[in-house]
Amino acid sequence: MFRLICLCLGYALGCFQFAYILGRAFYKIDIREHGSGNAGATNAVRTMGARAGLAVFFLDLLKGAAGFLLASFIFKSGSAVTADISGLGLLPGLYAAAGVVLGHCFPFYMGFRGGKGIAACAGVIMFTDWRVALTAYALTLLVIAVTRYVSAGSLCLTLAVPALMIIWGYPAECTAVALVITAVAWFRHRGNISRLLKGEERKFNFRKDKRDKNG
Repeated sequence: MFRLICLCLGYALGCFQFAYILGRAFYKIDIREHGSGNAGATNAVRTMGARAGLAVFFLDLLKGAAGFLLASFIFKSGSAVTADISGLGLLPGLYAAAGVVLGHCFPFYMGFRGGKGIAACAGVIMFTDWRVALTAYALTLLVIAVTRYVSAGSLCLTLAVPALMIIWGYPAECTAVALVITAVAWFRHRGNISRLLKGEERKFNFRKDKRDKNG
């Protein structure tokens, strides 16, 4: 039962779609109709500028962290800041994290058209295991720095986490939940993957994209 509760709790938090909310509130746009059409931090930078994009990134990151920590607190389970009194380990937090990613990617009130969940994932892993977090962050930043493709770094982040969990001997169910989150993220990046393979993916910069005249 705790699994379902955590998924629902996470989904509710994930539905706070900050790129969409900030776009509507301050820029009078639906971000899904501009730039890449994705309701996430990268497209927020391209369509609304660096300040808006960074705000979206950190709010989404905090959303992922909040889901993980709230579920851990409710079920008295383990995280980087809560003791594992229940013996459930990281499972409540990870199921809530999966819910946050699903809510972010498929918010019901937006016709299930949301973002891609990467910032939320980044917020979750900082409270799981510092080894996993630091290694995954370092690999992600390295890939982005070398390629200037945020999508490549995002794919690296989501793939690195379950791989590192396997290396450090996490329980099978924890790794399985992480793999589900990875699968959702890769599904949402399927267009990016296609463009990367064709050499057509757009490289990232912190300036508003002049080509988006409606942004």
